[in-house]
Amino acid sequence: MMYVHQMLSLILANEIIRIAEKELKRSEVINDKDKSKPASEEISHVRTSEGMFITGDAWTHPANMLLRAKAAKLVGVKESYLEATQILRYQGGQFYKPHLDAFDSWDRVNMDRGGQRIASMITWLNEVPGGGSTSFPMANVNVPPRAGDSVLFYDVNADLKICPESMHGGEPPHNNSVKWVAVLWIHPREFT
Repeated sequence: MMYVHQMLSLILANEIIRIAEKELKRSEVINDKDKSKPASEEISHVRTSEGMFITGDAWTHPANMLLRAKAAKLVGVKESYLEATQILRYQGGQFYKPHLDAFDSWDRVNMDRGGQRIASMITWLNEVPGGGSTSFPMANVNVPPRAGDSVLFYDVNADLKICPESMHGGEPPHNNSVKWVAVLWIHPREFT
């Protein structure tokens, strides 16, 4: 796990929020419980945020491109190895229960798109007056949100086996607080 101070300036973080505000919808999770069917996206009670992916013309916005370039450089991969940037908004009380970002080995649909998710990076886009930490319960680590800062962590070990300590959750911001984050998932080859 690596904590990165000032991954983005507040000006660029605000630009990303501005892009995302128009496109938000209820966040979904990958449903991979029925191993006889391909994994699919669905709304779930384990994740109550709203989100969107930066695609289309917004993809080339300087704030998004800088964030992606910095993440790729930190991990030592090409920018094309990253999934589209996901932006999430958590309003007071909204959360994402502890989960793993890595795919199960049988999930060929997702694995065939670029391989396993080897690393994840969460970047906080605003100051959160209360709550909103990212918790890593298996590692006994709790990271409070700070605007422009990031936490980068590996989802798998060197042998590509899922790292249980990468389990993490989005704690709810308190009361009327709002938390904005950018999430990047990084693969060992080009993501399609």
